[in-house]
Amino acid sequence: MGRRVAHSLVSGNVIEFMELSTQYSMAEIRPKPEWVGKTLKELAMRSSMDINVVAIRNGDAVNAMPQPETRISEGDLMLVVISESSLAQMR
Repeated sequence: MGRRVAHSLVSGNVIEFMELSTQYSMAEIRPKPEWVGKTLKELAMRSSMDINVVAIRNGDAVNAMPQPETRISEGDLMLVVISESSLAQMR
């Protein structure tokens, strides 16, 4: 709990997270500006960043099964499984 509070105080793109193991967390993140307009396939997040996108929310719309062709939009919130090292870089 203390780690979650401390993390939320210093995180820029990370909104909320839950530790799954010592290596991975589930987190709700804002996309980095350079991600906006690109597809999940173009970003290759799983292979290059250790990030697996589980769902994307924009307003009331939720895409619970994003496909490789799903394009990241401004205002998206992404539910991801993310490695601890990538989570640290999202701050």
